[in-house]
Amino acid sequence: ELVPPAAELWWCSPPCQAWSVGGKRLGARDVERNGWPWVWQAYDRAAVKPDWLIAENVAGMTHHSAELCGNPLTCAGCYLERVVIPELRARFPHVVARVLNAADYGVPQHRRRLFIVCSRTAYAWPAPTHGAGRRPYVTSGQAIGLVDDGVRIIGGGGNPHGKNKGHERNFRDLTDEPMLTVSAVRIGNRGPWIRDRADLFDPSYEPQRPYTLEEAAAWQGFPRHWPWQ
Repeated sequence: ELVPPAAELWWCSPPCQAWSVGGKRLGARDVERNGWPWVWQAYDRAAVKPDWLIAENVAGMTHHSAELCGNPLTCAGCYLERVVIPELRARFPHVVARVLNAADYGVPQHRRRLFIVCSRTAYAWPAPTHGAGRRPYVTSGQAIGLVDDGVRIIGGGGNPHGKNKGHERNFRDLTDEPMLTVSAVRIGNRGPWIRDRADLFDPSYEPQRPYTLEEAAAWQGFPRHWPWQ
């Protein structure tokens, strides 16, 4: 078994598929992809223990099941509260957890994620810098350098008539707000797409083009000069 090298700070992002609201939400029953036990097992194997451990996962881990709540094997929220947090508190004197939105900290994307900070000394969360009563959100259009020349970013919305009626989905203009959460799949039925403003509400209009790798990177806060090639 791998013995972790000495480091003051550990970062861990266990696989999220078992907990995501976009999946089957098998949680702890998805043994192959529930990586949380690996976190404290690695800690126990380490010859030199870290002073800090920061863990990140989807916000779905905090959700309690309406029908299966009470059992950590069937309820994500119960697993977090009854297994993950106690295991970490058995190893660190200070463990705090919070769901944060990246857009509240200047990233041009709404991305809500659970963060757990474990430490030897007390930890205070950084205050949000953007949003209501603070600096304006960085918009998806600003992030990729769009100017008001008629080009817009379209996506999201909802499908009020069922999953088999994808062509009736209600898209919206995302240009002047932070981007939706950027997923691993570049294009799905919710976009986004880059299109001409004149054709925004024409249901027969085909998307002008998908977004590029560089644009996806910009929406996630990477610098524009990042060497992607």
